[in-house]
Amino acid sequence: MTAASPRLVVHAATLLVALTATPAATAAGPARELADRYAPIVALKDPEGSCRSETLEGESWRPTTVQIVLGNSEVTLRGPGRGNPVVETAPTAAELFGKGEGYFLDFPGNPLSPRCTYVEDGKKFAEGQPSVAYAHITTEAGVPGKLALEYWFYYYFNDFNNKHESDWEGIQLVFEADSVEEALATEPSEVGYAQHEGGEHADWDDGKLEKVGDHPVVYPAAGSHASYYSDRLWLGRSAEQGIGCDDSTGPSHQVRLAAVVVPTEPASRDGNLAWLAYEGLWGQKERAPNNGPTGPNTKDRWKEPITWQDDLRGGSVAVPAGRTFGPSVSGAFCGGVEFAAGLFTEYLQEPVVTILVIGLVLALVGLLVWRTRWRPVRAEPIRQQRGNGQILLSAGRIYARSPLGFLALSSVFLWLEALAAGLQWLVTTLFPDVRLSISLTALSTILASAAIALVLRNLDSGRRLGCLPAYRFVLRRFWSLLGAALIAVIVQLAIAITVVGIPVAIYRFIRRVFVLVEVALQGHSARSSQGASVALVRGHWWRTAVLVGLLYLILVGTGPILGFVLLFETRMSPALIDAVGSVVYMVVFPYAAIAGTLLYFDLAERRLAREAPPE
Repeated sequence: MTAASPRLVVHAATLLVALTATPAATAAGPARELADRYAPIVALKDPEGSCRSETLEGESWRPTTVQIVLGNSEVTLRGPGRGNPVVETAPTAAELFGKGEGYFLDFPGNPLSPRCTYVEDGKKFAEGQPSVAYAHITTEAGVPGKLALEYWFYYYFNDFNNKHESDWEGIQLVFEADSVEEALATEPSEVGYAQHEGGEHADWDDGKLEKVGDHPVVYPAAGSHASYYSDRLWLGRSAEQGIGCDDSTGPSHQVRLAAVVVPTEPASRDGNLAWLAYEGLWGQKERAPNNGPTGPNTKDRWKEPITWQDDLRGGSVAVPAGRTFGPSVSGAFCGGVEFAAGLFTEYLQEPVVTILVIGLVLALVGLLVWRTRWRPVRAEPIRQQRGNGQILLSAGRIYARSPLGFLALSSVFLWLEALAAGLQWLVTTLFPDVRLSISLTALSTILASAAIALVLRNLDSGRRLGCLPAYRFVLRRFWSLLGAALIAVIVQLAIAITVVGIPVAIYRFIRRVFVLVEVALQGHSARSSQGASVALVRGHWWRTAVLVGLLYLILVGTGPILGFVLLFETRMSPALIDAVGSVVYMVVFPYAAIAGTLLYFDLAERRLAREAPPE
């Protein structure tokens, strides 16, 4: 026998097990007929990229049979005791029977650092195996006239903000019936789609429920496998919804699942479904939320399906696709939760290193706060030497003296985004097949920054410059401003694309951070403004980088922080919260621009003092 023969024997045996999983699965009976009639279709998000280059997106696993891990020589069953000793290698359904708390299946790899292990093993173990849904038909004691048809999906791995081996998800249909025969004579009254610790319900004739014939279509979120009714980016802000963002967007491919009918309890430990009596973990034991899950038989939905259905939400919250200027609160929430989850995962693997790094960052921030000069705070003259702390406080004082005037300057964000929306509507109306997204936020930033710098220069001379005169002056230098910004940004982006050049790109960008002010105040051309900014920053790179970085965080972080509070403490829609975040961005922008211009004047004064001849 060749070396490959044992694996072929295992594949043949497991396929036979899947197809003969239970007498009800093969017998031409009412249960089998009901399960087949409504067997779901899953729309799995197409995988893109490669896990080895860490660009893999989409869904890497499909619902399949548990036989891919049972009798698998690369899987072990571990039990209670010091070090969680191995109880069985290649555990079978019979060996799982009756095992409870303290036992867990252990797959190859580390779920906290999955890399390519679970993607490649999942494909290898599932090769030749059917895509199935385990169908459980049941009623609930004390709830007459209701029958539940549950479909349970088994995935090899969960790769979301939490990461764990194995994942049990699914949907259920509820019938106004007391028996399978009665259910066959009618149609479901409603359905429930499981999502994390909760789910969402819909009537059978609800428009949001997509069906192919009588088969409901399920859109699993990539990685988390939470079941949704359509392809969107879904926002979760509770344990029931999941904390973070589930992505079920396309393109996707549909897979029709074969129904395998299972009983509420296995007939014996010798049957193929003895694993239904296993109450241990189906994956490696870890700290929550990365712990391996327990099986269907331990879930509330298995024991009390109608009560579970009654507790489901009527809808899910999609991340709004509307336009914003500044960071979208919803998008920032998705990224923030993902970052926090990644940081927690790093802590679980390397707690000492993670704590040291966080402590080092906090110590560095504390040192910077302690070393900077905060007093005295003098708003006038505008052109003077200041410490970074004085710049931050002086910018607030200057802004507070004329808030409406500075807000009028930053209102350009509103007008240009309205223009962008109109242009986008016009293009899509004239060319329906064109998918185009137009944003003029970058242009608004260029114009508003230059206008605010001009207003501050006039204030320093004791003159006031209104909003319209400031923008008339800015527009006369429009092409120089645009060219200066493009040169400063595009060249650095070209360097950053190489990845190894990112530090160089950051260094070069900070040196050119004042190109817009040089054009607006000194009349430099797009090209000469680059050298003028470099000369100004020379000798003050770190100080400039610290203050510019802090101002950037204030500008892009204030709206999302307020938005997070609104997300969790109010019932405002994400679209409205995103709108609030945009308004906050527009309000904060003048402060950041004033502070940046004060830094420019500070560096200019220091250079004059340095270059002045001695008395």
